[in-house]
Amino acid sequence: MFKFLPGIIIIQAITVAFVLLLPDRLDSTWAWLQVLFPIIAVGLLASFWFNSISMHLNRDKITELQNRFIAEREKIRVNAERSKVRLLKQNHKQVIDETRTVNAKANFKVGAVSTAAVGVGVFLMTTQLIAMGMMILMTTGGVLTGYAIRARQETKGNLPFSNVKLPFKKKATSLIEKPVKVIEKKKKA
Repeated sequence: MFKFLPGIIIIQAITVAFVLLLPDRLDSTWAWLQVLFPIIAVGLLASFWFNSISMHLNRDKITELQNRFIAEREKIRVNAERSKVRLLKQNHKQVIDETRTVNAKANFKVGAVSTAAVGVGVFLMTTQLIAMGMMILMTTGGVLTGYAIRARQETKGNLPFSNVKLPFKKKATSLIEKPVKVIEKKKKA
């Protein structure tokens, strides 16, 4: 508001100066026009001046609001990225934990089956069925060797077809932004 104060004071000073410079007699139209024309001209100039000041104030306010909006939008975008990364890390950790659990269960099952097969093979060899026992022992050895090779490839990350992109993998953003479809069952009347 104080930006308009100097203009108001100048207008009042000019108006007072015109009133003090008034002729002694204002009995003709020409005398009134000599007084009113400069006062109206000063008023019009002041209105244009105030309009210019208000336009600059509005422009400054709009620029400030735009900058604030841009900063807020950037903050929202950064928070969304952080939450997306946090969600991806959490999902990745969950997948790793589940994979470890499944691998541990599978390792136990393979170990139990292998131990049982070795036991059956040794039992058959001791009961005079050497060919059958050797066949079971060799098969068990082959299974364990394949399982060990697969485990080594998993730890090194050299699995065959590991670089193939599967079609069912989706980005986390598409899963978050996707609207949920609610299916309602119609009641039969």
